[in-house]
Amino acid sequence: MKQNKITIPKTAFYCTYGTKGDSLKNIWLVCHGYGQLAKFFIRNFKSLNENENFVIAPEGLHKFYLNGFSGRVGASWMTKEERENDIFDYNNYLNEVFQKELSEVDLTNVRVNMLGFSQGCATISRFLFEKNISPDSLILWAGDLPKDINLEDVKNFSNEKSIYFVIGNKDEFISINEFKEILRLHTENSISFHEIIFEGKHQITSEALIELKNQLDK
Repeated sequence: MKQNKITIPKTAFYCTYGTKGDSLKNIWLVCHGYGQLAKFFIRNFKSLNENENFVIAPEGLHKFYLNGFSGRVGASWMTKEERENDIFDYNNYLNEVFQKELSEVDLTNVRVNMLGFSQGCATISRFLFEKNISPDSLILWAGDLPKDINLEDVKNFSNEKSIYFVIGNKDEFISINEFKEILRLHTENSISFHEIIFEGKHQITSEALIELKNQLDK
């Protein structure tokens, strides 16, 4: 048996919220978690002022039924099967979206934030460091950097830009003790970061998002 590979064009979707007008202050590239869809995930960011914030929410390239063979549909960024090809594909996809949406924006007085939620943390991190993107901040919400990222690159980024780790105190997938261990390991590697622990579960809440934005604006 021989496994073969072919590269094909593919239609991909993403959602946006807000406007890119004269009042724009923040651009957010946000990657959803496992089993989510961009059109629902982006609703988490509607507490942000739509005149000052423009949110770009790409959608994972792999869709599937969440339960059985019908009903609700979710998306994912990758699995362990042919992971290198998935990473290559979604990095190119994210780059196309990012460049398209920012091509007509004067970034002189605009902050660019890249946020990953849960599985999206690994996705947004790989995109940032493998495509040499230079946002103002990287936000890892209910997740961590993937193990295949060069920590020296992360350290250099953290010396010039902002890294935030955000988690709910009742997160069902990462306990506070596990979260603290993640932070301890990054401290040992001389990676500078900020942390936000909010009242909530494995979710993005309006209150925590506004707290994050207020810290970014300082």
